[in-house]
Amino acid sequence: QATLADEMFLLGTLRDGQECSEPFEALWTDSGVAFLRVPGLAEAETRELAAELLGFDIDSTAGEILYRRTLGNPLYARELVRAVSGRAEISPATGIGSLLASSPPGERLIDLVLGRIRGLPREAREILELIALAEPLDLELLSSAVAADVPMQRLLRELEEQALVRSANDPDGRISYSLDHPMQGEVLKTHCPLPMQRDMYRRIADAMDAKGL
Repeated sequence: QATLADEMFLLGTLRDGQECSEPFEALWTDSGVAFLRVPGLAEAETRELAAELLGFDIDSTAGEILYRRTLGNPLYARELVRAVSGRAEISPATGIGSLLASSPPGERLIDLVLGRIRGLPREAREILELIALAEPLDLELLSSAVAADVPMQRLLRELEEQALVRSANDPDGRISYSLDHPMQGEVLKTHCPLPMQRDMYRRIADAMDAKGL
């Protein structure tokens, strides 16, 4: 009512594919609040954002690298550029492309990504880590790499509903899973201890061997 009476300015956000609760959906279906879908940035727009943050234009190679790592997510792109510029003196002659390609995510970006998976059941996080290490990961291999009592189908459905993973049908009809964003994979691999990574790689290899792959 306050919004309709111009007494309050209301701004809310919702990720693509994320289920919206009825009270929030009613805001734009019944209460006159405008719904605006905001797509990710195109590659050229990602370069423009970097130029605005740095104070100078970046070349097409650097722009392509930034876009490939962030997929046009403006928040991820901003934090990655800030992380790079915070680690070295940046100028047009620096060769920022190599820095964007090799620089790990900064603390702020890591917090943003990990914030999305905090609170997940341990089994769900393990599924994300397995996918991060070998994406796209065939569903049969993924199922073989986790404990038999893990409710795989339910967890995968929930992870997909939360826009953390996405599924695809291979040409031969098999289903494979990938993380929803490459930055998620970078952060998960960085924060997965090496002994755990080795164990997961071994389990994936064992699953492949059992299926004759």
